[in-house]
Amino acid sequence: MVDRNTDIDTQLKFKYQLFHRYNSGLTALNQQEVRNCQYSQDDFHKMFREISKSEIFLKVCPFFQEEQRMADDEFVTLLYLLTLFDDSLDSYSKKSKNPFINSYFERIHSNIYNLESNGDEIELSEKDEENEEDIELNAKQLSHDFIIKTKKSIFENIESVNLVYGQYLKGNRQERYLIETIYYHLAKDKRITKQFLKNKSTELGDFIANYLKEVNEKPYPENQDFNLLDCYKEKVAHTGRVKYRFNEMRKIINSFFTQSN
Repeated sequence: MVDRNTDIDTQLKFKYQLFHRYNSGLTALNQQEVRNCQYSQDDFHKMFREISKSEIFLKVCPFFQEEQRMADDEFVTLLYLLTLFDDSLDSYSKKSKNPFINSYFERIHSNIYNLESNGDEIELSEKDEENEEDIELNAKQLSHDFIIKTKKSIFENIESVNLVYGQYLKGNRQERYLIETIYYHLAKDKRITKQFLKNKSTELGDFIANYLKEVNEKPYPENQDFNLLDCYKEKVAHTGRVKYRFNEMRKIINSFFTQSN
């Protein structure tokens, strides 16, 4: 149940929490709580937790204010992983949330984004051995710098969501599905620059809100038993609906730029 590469202290903490939960009649650990045990010392995990407690995150997602079971940490993790790899969105739509997060969190540590040693033994020459300490220090500094840069980027993307659509958010927990689609496209669309947000964020937010209002007043699309709002109102794991809500938000933003030009 525990990754063999996880240090012994974390493994013991994980096992203790499982033992305590199951032997005190309480609810079993959910997937994010398991990840919290497994990655308690991980820099990315610590960063996600810090962001989830920040003022701007709770302003956009106030429904996480009283969260007791780490759904807030999980949501920040999801937002980051969705925008990290080119195939993230496709994978997310095919898998349910937790398998996606689990597999892509592991992928962070097996990809170039992991700037620390992967634990494999490497044969060093005599000259390399002399520089091993410097190499290790440089790797730690690179890792630290990458985390700082990543944290700044996530904060900026959350602030972008607030600038564009904050005035329309009601603080409803189900809005997280709408928030994740807006976050994704604001982070990925290269047309949405800092200058654009400074000049056009309110206009884009109004455009999205008016579009969703029109959707609410129209009949369902032909040969469909749901519309875009249905994809935001309920928890949907169905591939077609997940893809639909992200594709429709892309169309909305593209329409805005077309009309603006």
